[in-house]
Amino acid sequence: MALEEKTKGYEPERYKYAAAAAQFLQGKDMNSTRKCLDKLLVDLGATDEDIRAGMVWNAYEGDPRKTVEGIAIGVQIYSLKYQDALVKKTINEMFERYSPEFDKYLTPEEKEKAKSIFSKLGDKTYESVLEQVAQLQEVIDSKTKRYTDKDKEKAKKELAEKYFDVTATIQEFEELRITKLMPSIRESTIEDNVKARFTLEKAK
Repeated sequence: MALEEKTKGYEPERYKYAAAAAQFLQGKDMNSTRKCLDKLLVDLGATDEDIRAGMVWNAYEGDPRKTVEGIAIGVQIYSLKYQDALVKKTINEMFERYSPEFDKYLTPEEKEKAKSIFSKLGDKTYESVLEQVAQLQEVIDSKTKRYTDKDKEKAKKELAEKYFDVTATIQEFEELRITKLMPSIRESTIEDNVKARFTLEKAK
């Protein structure tokens, strides 16, 4: 079975290292980015054949330019899969997804309040909510005469009262999950770097 077929219908967690890789790539830390892709392949159950047939193989070719391009392509492909899996969830499902975080940071009463706020958007997908937020933001930021000041104030009110608490919480909790993956990856890269500089075999 091809890797593409294997990855259909996965939960966002299966692609979490792609999201971490995107952060390392943005910081131009190519070694840590590559390590994230390695872990991603393990999570996806990729075989050597999958790797040879797919984009990740390019990341291991000798030419440095191809290496960078291969890694960047891999990050792009699987970061999009991660986002796609995430936004297809309903807001109720997102609340359940972050239940451990709510339990850690809120009292039971506060968690119930959060649940009631999330449930107002209930069966809407996260994708549809983000689309609505984008539309409201377009009204707010518009420099044309298409929207009046009253329209903008109404959009600001709807954004703040209906969407902000939910979308901001989702974004922050997702950021929290991804950033927790990164220290161990970065530590591994630093270890490799130090060993490469001071290995006895190199000194000889």
